[in-house]
Amino acid sequence: SENISIIASHSAVDLMKEDASFVLEAFSKMTEGATDGTTAVFPNSKLSGNKQIKLGGINIELIFTDNAHSPGDILLWLPEQKVIFGGDILNSGWMPIITPHANVPNLIKMLAFVEKLNPVHVLTGHGEPTSIKSVVRDRKLLNVLWSAVKEAQKNGESVDKVKRELKRDLANEFNPQYKDFDEKIEAQVEQMWKLANNR
Repeated sequence: SENISIIASHSAVDLMKEDASFVLEAFSKMTEGATDGTTAVFPNSKLSGNKQIKLGGINIELIFTDNAHSPGDILLWLPEQKVIFGGDILNSGWMPIITPHANVPNLIKMLAFVEKLNPVHVLTGHGEPTSIKSVVRDRKLLNVLWSAVKEAQKNGESVDKVKRELKRDLANEFNPQYKDFDEKIEAQVEQMWKLANNR
């Protein structure tokens, strides 16, 4: 309906338009054609910075993340309820998602920012609702991984060596905290390696 406002940042809308046909095709395959005929509908209200809005009498802060996970990511913060909607920036039992668009230093900063908000309820893009403990855990993991990748590149080490060492060295602490640590840690380090090379 024309009365419905779909809000996103300028860069998120650009990415949605760029990826729309790919995403629709992927969902068609995943659903064995159940989503065929679906068309992309793009946001009709574009934001260029943080904003406060009120919906149904609830104060909501739209917080830009400086492209932490993907271009134009926005967090929704309900200050009175102490609830944060984090999308793919926040995670429950799964490893943080590092995309080819990610800005890992900004992701680490954004997790630290969320920690300071001290939400009671953390709602994620994937997985179950969680708590501030997941935010602290993810910031700690990403900080260790990013620092190790940057240091290894500075010292001329190979990505394969770094993947093996980090998987071994971090397993005791983080394997019990993530459902997919063993299967994802090496791919995550490799993605960070590529991102660090492009900085």
